Amino acid sequence: GARACWRATLEKFRDEAAARALRPVIYAAPVDLLPELLDLGFQAQKVGENAIIDLPGFSLEGSRRQPLRNARNRVAEREGGTFETHAPPQRPHLIDELQPVSDAWLAAHKGGEKGFSLGWFDRDYLADQTIALVRVKGRVVAFANVWTTPDRGWAAIDLMRYDPEQAPPRTMDFLFAELFLWAKQEGFRKFDLGMAPLSGLADEKHAPAFARLGRLVFERGAAFYDFRGLRSFKEKFDPDWEPRYLAAPGAWSLPIVLAEAALLTSREPRTAS
Repeated sequence: GARACWRATLEKFRDEAAARALRPVIYAAPVDLLPELLDLGFQAQKVGENAIIDLPGFSLEGSRRQPLRNARNRVAEREGGTFETHAPPQRPHLIDELQPVSDAWLAAHKGGEKGFSLGWFDRDYLADQTIALVRVKGRVVAFANVWTTPDRGWAAIDLMRYDPEQAPPRTMDFLFAELFLWAKQEGFRKFDLGMAPLSGLADEKHAPAFARLGRLVFERGAAFYDFRGLRSFKEKFDPDWEPRYLAAPGAWSLPIVLAEAALLTSREPRTAS
């Protein structure tokens, strides 16, 4: 929202929470929000980093972009893959084409939809979103919906899915490379690939216990979630990493709040289709 409205909105949020005897929590807050949060009595702790692509400076030229060029050539030239974007509103038949991809992705991951801080497949929601997709031989094999700001300052990924059986290797690399080029051409300045949870937390002896514990989970918690794998996937696009924070009144409650956010994210949304 508009920068000038942040403080008043946060204050209203705190008042509403107090009126309902609830604990107000801000999850994945950017650095710019910290002054308002601290002034309103929130305590903040870093919980990860977002991968940000600077679009004016992005291209597929140079040695660092060789892996992305290889992915693009493999999918586009060898497999006949094509990239498309579709502005909202989406027609029902396009959502019908996306549904099998989402179903195949969920089946391969042996789990249900997530919620809260992650997107899920909801037909009405996707119908109102910009959709980017990859086709191979006319069939949709991967897609993502894209959030954009009206001033064209930011574009961001929400839900992304691919069909593990039908999508050629490197399809998601191809999708993202094409997305960045599309967003750059459309005049957007930044592309947000989302957060790598628990990434970039301090591990020095003077770091807070919260950060040191989070760092330990990041390094050794692969049995619960592949934190390192997610960071590595986003790292291949050579992003800038920006810190994100968890904020709540009372420092003692932050570990509990983080656990509650994880439970909310893992819970299947009631509105999932």
